[in-house]
Amino acid sequence: MALEYIASQLERQAQANLRSQERRILRHMEDPFDLSDREFMTLYRLKKDTIYEIIDAIRSHLEPSRITGISPEKMALSSIRFYATGGFQRPIGEHWGISLSQSSTVG
Repeated sequence: MALEYIASQLERQAQANLRSQERRILRHMEDPFDLSDREFMTLYRLKKDTIYEIIDAIRSHLEPSRITGISPEKMALSSIRFYATGGFQRPIGEHWGISLSQSSTVG
């Protein structure tokens, strides 16, 4: 029983470390397409080319309606990250500097 507890604690800590590393990567980058292919795939679960195709296909539906609006790329990447991780809106918004209300309208 003690070994099971230790194993679960180690697993929980490893997951927390991974999330922390992902947040750090996202916080320090301006353009996620500058990430290595491996890091990009880890965060978004799709290849860069696939995401470019998605953005191009839906760009006309994503154009910001305000001067302070979110770029189509950030909208698409925020949504894809949300779907890839099953995360909540707050972490997605925090990574991109998007307010909670804006990130809730993206997906």
